[in-house]
Amino acid sequence: MGGNVVGLFVMLFIVYWCYGTQLSVNGATAADFWGTKNLGINYGMLFTAWGVAGLLGGRIGGKLYDRYITTRWRSILRRYWRRRRWYANS
Repeated sequence: MGGNVVGLFVMLFIVYWCYGTQLSVNGATAADFWGTKNLGINYGMLFTAWGVAGLLGGRIGGKLYDRYITTRWRSILRRYWRRRRWYANS
């Protein structure tokens, strides 16, 4: 998909559409899970956790990858991504 601009914009649209949907559903989900008595506090905690994950998630994921992905797993992942690229280009 590297040279396909239309495909890039379609995927971008899908990601942003899902992102906005998740944000709009968080309040109702918090109310369904924990009730409406402390909805403001619960929703605030969810929203704060979402922001912290946005800031720290990539760094934590990278550290976990560097620590736990062995050479064997790297070769498996490399083969998987090569196949995906081949299927996407054909």
